[in-house]
Amino acid sequence: MTEDQLQELRRKRLAGWLKSNGGARHVCEKYDLGRKVESHISQIVNGYSFGARAARNMEAKLRMEDGHLDGQSKQGLSLSADALMLARWFDRLTDGKDRSEAYFTATEAIVRALDKHDLQPTDKPMPLANHKTQPV
Repeated sequence: MTEDQLQELRRKRLAGWLKSNGGARHVCEKYDLGRKVESHISQIVNGYSFGARAARNMEAKLRMEDGHLDGQSKQGLSLSADALMLARWFDRLTDGKDRSEAYFTATEAIVRALDKHDLQPTDKPMPLANHKTQPV
C-alpha cells in the first residue's frame, strides 16, 4: 500500500468512526477537545495530510486503540474509550509492584460499582459520567 493509499484509508476510517460516534462536534465536546481539534479533524477528513504521527496523535485524542486508523488491531478486540484510556494508564506503570497495586485497587472499585448497581461483569456497561481527563 502506498503512503497516499494509507492516508486515504486513515481518512475513511476516521470519517466512519466519527459517523458512528455522533460526529466530530459531539466527539470533541465529549472529550473536551475544543473547536481547534474539531477544525483539524474536518481538514483531515477533507484531504489534509494524515501521516503516521498525526494518526497516532488523533487516535490518542479520540481514545482509539493504537493503529485503529491504519486498520491494525493489536489485540483483535474492541474497547470502549474509557477502557482504552484505563489500559493506557496501566501501561505507563512500569514498576511491577505499583502496577499490581493499581490494578488491584481499580478492580476492587469496579466490582463495588457493579455490585452497587446489581450488574454482572458481562452486562452492558453503564455510561460513565462525562469527565475531562485526557489520555497521556
